[in-house]
Amino acid sequence: MWYAGGNEKQMGTLEEKWRIGYATSPDGINWTKYAGNPVIEPIEWWERNMVSYPNVIYEDGVYHMFYAATSLNLPVSIVYAISTDGIHWEKPASKNPVFGTGPASSFDSRYVASPFVIKEGDIFRIWYDGLASDHWQIGYIEGNFDDVATPTPTPTPTPPLQPIVLLPGLGASWNYQAMILGEDQPQENWRMTPGVRDYDGLIETLENAGYQKNDDLFIFNYDWRQPVNQIADQLEEFLQKWVYPKAEDKIDLIGHSLGGLAARTYLQQYPDHQVDQLITLGSPHRGSVKVYPIWEGGVLTSSFPFWQRLAISLLLQLNRQHYFTAVQAVRAFAPGLKDLLPIFPYLKECGECIPVSWMDQQNIWLKKLNEAADERLFLSLHTFAGRIPDSTLRWIHVTSPSWIERLAGLWTDGKPTGKEELDDGDETVLSQSAEFGNQVTLIEGANHSEILTSAASQAKIMEVLGLAPTSVSTVSENINDS
Repeated sequence: MWYAGGNEKQMGTLEEKWRIGYATSPDGINWTKYAGNPVIEPIEWWERNMVSYPNVIYEDGVYHMFYAATSLNLPVSIVYAISTDGIHWEKPASKNPVFGTGPASSFDSRYVASPFVIKEGDIFRIWYDGLASDHWQIGYIEGNFDDVATPTPTPTPTPPLQPIVLLPGLGASWNYQAMILGEDQPQENWRMTPGVRDYDGLIETLENAGYQKNDDLFIFNYDWRQPVNQIADQLEEFLQKWVYPKAEDKIDLIGHSLGGLAARTYLQQYPDHQVDQLITLGSPHRGSVKVYPIWEGGVLTSSFPFWQRLAISLLLQLNRQHYFTAVQAVRAFAPGLKDLLPIFPYLKECGECIPVSWMDQQNIWLKKLNEAADERLFLSLHTFAGRIPDSTLRWIHVTSPSWIERLAGLWTDGKPTGKEELDDGDETVLSQSAEFGNQVTLIEGANHSEILTSAASQAKIMEVLGLAPTSVSTVSENINDS
């Protein structure tokens, strides 16, 4: 739609000036005005004061506009402009004005306006309003405009990319002073853990789509040992300092594993955020059963991805000497692990399910976070879940700990007997825990790393973000046990 608009305060004054704007609509009811309006201003000698009554026809990739114009030299004229995109217009001097008012005795001696145009072959047929005294009448004129050169298309400016922030998962961020020397370090001093390359592929895929690091693509590394709500607070500071100032409007977040849970916590803690879409990849929205052995017994199983085992093992080795048990060391130096305990039943004793409400170590924080989730969150949230049948820890069978273990504060909710039951998931997080809200994508056959690195997952991420398909990169050459 093209329309005329003017400043109400200038109406009836010498400053009155009308311009032509442009708007689009998907249904003819709800319209969005073009941000660069007006598309035509009265700047030529034949349209100094006003342009209005636009009528546009489209043929063979070219827009033809006829509209009324008033200048200091002419009372009212019908004038012409041509465009290839409906936004950038050229006004050929050889054809303007198309025609003006008629002689003193004619029906259109005072005004001509409201052109209505059709094109038949090479001929433009124009019906228009004319005024001589006290009533309007309709006139007709025709002409050939074939000698008007088609304008060179003006490239439509590429809109700026919506900034993206990537949040790595547990153990994927590193700071030597914090991890080795035990010093407190601000978030800005944390970097990607050496040897972890699972995130390189997605970063490269986004760069293939035009993103540039620290311009519109940011990596939020953080101290993953702290409670999740504190990570969310640091994310707010990071966004306010580095990301929001570069965003024209909204931003997107992509969080893997713990990073996704931290990002979701941020959305709930800061409802005035500027986040358009949050994508979580294998995030434990209802907790992960694998956290139980490390939290209650200080036992790190081999089921964790390698870099997570490395980070937690290093943490235990460096701090174990200061505490009576490994559990005390874990809870002192990585209290955030408790925020990853499941909020659904996951322990069995003698074949009977143990209700979570009976347990000593409960994840009250995550339970309350989920209860507070609302529709606004679900509009922004897209969760990805890997699904490998019968691959992921679902139930742990336990028995009562020994009196020595009780005295040491170990296995307060039951000591694993070695018997486990599996269910669908990504080998680290159950599918039922990674799925949260209404917008869920299942990546078949993807484990906890592949939900981030696989071509299928990255293609779906690009689709959710509304980005054009681009070449994906599946770089993933982490250091490993060998």
